[in-house]
Amino acid sequence: MKKRFIVIFLSFLMGAYFTACGDDNDSVDGADTTTGGEGEGEGEGEGEGEGEGEGEGEGEGEGEGEGEGEGEYFENFEVFTVNDTNKGPAYVSVEDVDDDGHLDVIVSFFGPISDLQMKGEVVAHKGTGDLSSWKKETIVAKSDGVKFPGQTSFRDINKDGKMDIVLPSGFLACEANPLAGACGGLAWLEKKDGSFVKHDIAGPKSTLFYHHAVFADLDDDGNEDMISVGERKPAMGAQKAEVHMFKGTGQGDYFEKEPIVLGQGLGSMPVLRDLDGDGDMDIFSAEYFLPKSFGDFSFAWFEQVEAPSGDAPGTWERHVIANDLGPSIEFKFIENFFGDGQLRAVGVNHTNPKDNKNDPESQVVVFDIPSDPAASPWDYTKISEGIESRKSPLGGPLGAPGIFGEGDIDNDGDIDIIVSGDGDPRVFVLEQTSKGAFVTRVLIENFGQAGGMKIADLDQDGKNEAIVTSYEQHKVLVYKWKK
Repeated sequence: MKKRFIVIFLSFLMGAYFTACGDDNDSVDGADTTTGGEGEGEGEGEGEGEGEGEGEGEGEGEGEGEGEGEGEYFENFEVFTVNDTNKGPAYVSVEDVDDDGHLDVIVSFFGPISDLQMKGEVVAHKGTGDLSSWKKETIVAKSDGVKFPGQTSFRDINKDGKMDIVLPSGFLACEANPLAGACGGLAWLEKKDGSFVKHDIAGPKSTLFYHHAVFADLDDDGNEDMISVGERKPAMGAQKAEVHMFKGTGQGDYFEKEPIVLGQGLGSMPVLRDLDGDGDMDIFSAEYFLPKSFGDFSFAWFEQVEAPSGDAPGTWERHVIANDLGPSIEFKFIENFFGDGQLRAVGVNHTNPKDNKNDPESQVVVFDIPSDPAASPWDYTKISEGIESRKSPLGGPLGAPGIFGEGDIDNDGDIDIIVSGDGDPRVFVLEQTSKGAFVTRVLIENFGQAGGMKIADLDQDGKNEAIVTSYEQHKVLVYKWKK
């Protein structure tokens, strides 16, 4: 009885709509719900609920084309199943892991909520040039004990000519689970001949969890440093977000294990860019897990005023990009987004007005880059319509939208956006129909807490595909434009 109670509690905590006995709704529907969308987005308030998927299973197999649903837009796509056996897929990266000339789909699986140990997996689905055929290879197994593996990325950390894997991990659910405990971590997997060797840098039992890491030689000592944002949302007490620099050493584990704290703030998916053109890297991000002492927050950036040196963090100044959109989940720069040669940024908030009437509308916005980036707030335009989170279950806050990706999904020569509804069980495409004008279309109806959101030419035929995952439906799918 006690174990079943904990399982049900954790199911609510993750916002997953399945029970301890494992009942899942396996239908995936597509529909065409078109709503035009431009205008200004405003609002105030806070909301909670950040979700990404969970994985289980090993072996090899082939995916077959599939697609259920109705609607004119959905019917433009052919759908291929990459994985429907491992449980709770979340983040996706695309890389040629085995150097065979074919792109592979690397998926972080959180594992089923019924697993109280919360052991995740990272699985490479090796491409063959045929979207209906994938060969699975487990890179991080459940037995490795990594909980909630995050957004993997690939980098030659030790400069041996082989692409290593950067692996952040952890989430707030661990601290709430008496059988799991703190589970935050940041590691890199050194590529050897036929295997990977794990180097733990933070954790794997840190109270701060990490979702993504980026790299730059911030202290100009000739060694790349690893930058990430450590976050915490305890059941009791203040939430926390702080920017960590793990100083590069050029040998051994290649990074110092004690982080240099650059400042308080920012969020899960940091982005590096010298936006002010002064010759050094600045850090940009959506913000979600900030303490109330920050007041209203949505998007911000850290300007590097003085570079780190030795163990000193240097001087960083936090600038507000926007603070009227509510807690937010992702921010990216996109070159030539409107086809006019101009740099713009896209931001996605993460709110739920059904839970909190003061929450701003759930939305995707485009920021114009001011001539002085330190001037705040930045002007923005809402480009999405009709995204709404479900009302949260008891103890499991939901929010919308989720993470997003950019690329030419319909192969018409411009850049579109694919975005997870997250707490809204749909997946959306913001189709750019003319320069700077977008129509919100529903790609999938029933795909709750979706992740992936990558656009890439997986079969290398000159046309892009979209990769999506669903924590609730336990599926990894590829959508290919047919026209």
